Parts: sequence; structure tokens; C-alpha cells
Amino acid sequence: MVLLRRWALTADWLTQPPSWLRCIAATYPILAPLTDWNVDARFRPVDAVRGAGQVPILLTRVGRERAEVTATVEAFTAAAGAHHVGLEVIDVPHGQHGFDILDHTDSSRAAVIQAMEWATATLRQ
Repeated sequence: MVLLRRWALTADWLTQPPSWLRCIAATYPILAPLTDWNVDARFRPVDAVRGAGQVPILLTRVGRERAEVTATVEAFTAAAGAHHVGLEVIDVPHGQHGFDILDHTDSSRAAVIQAMEWATATLRQ
């Protein structure tokens, strides 16, 4: 639930991006409430992404994620595409939720480095 609360807060930034917001990077996020969660409709990044405009978004997704979480990520990527939002995706096919601290593999390290390089490059633009 903690992860949702953090990513749920991005919904306001996506709906009406503040002038200072340069990018958003999401690592194995939950982007819509799961079926048993009672969350205000305001806090749904999957719906809010339509307002993101020119704010670039990086999404790191893992191949060994729970199906219900994967569904929120798929819905978010589809919504971003439908609204022409700049979305880049880093796939970690053998990664699990928490791969960046749980999986001490070359692919995990590469994904973290790629995400940091993306963020650095985006902020320099």
C-alpha cells in the first residue's frame, strides 16, 4: 500500500504539471488502485496521465511482477500512448518487484544505471 500512496501522489502532477516538474521516473509502480483498495478517484495515475502533456516519463517494469500490478502498468502505458505522452520504458524481464535491492544481477544494475542516465540527461535538457 505504501508504494501506491507514493505513486498515487503523482496523479496531481500528471493532471496539472507544475512549472518546475521536469520529468517523472517510476520504478515497478502500481499505477491504479488494486481491486480491494479504497482510493479516491483523484489518486489514479493511470487516468491522470492524459494531462501530462510534455512531461517525459520513465517507467521501469519487471517481468516477474504480480499479474494485478502488471495490469495497472499496461493500462498506464496504453493511456500514455493514447494521449501522446512521452513515455520511455526500461524492461527488466527477470526482475521482481524490488529488483533494485533484491536482485544482485548484471541486468538489475544495468536497469538502475539506465534509469539514472535517463534522469540525468532529461534534467540537462
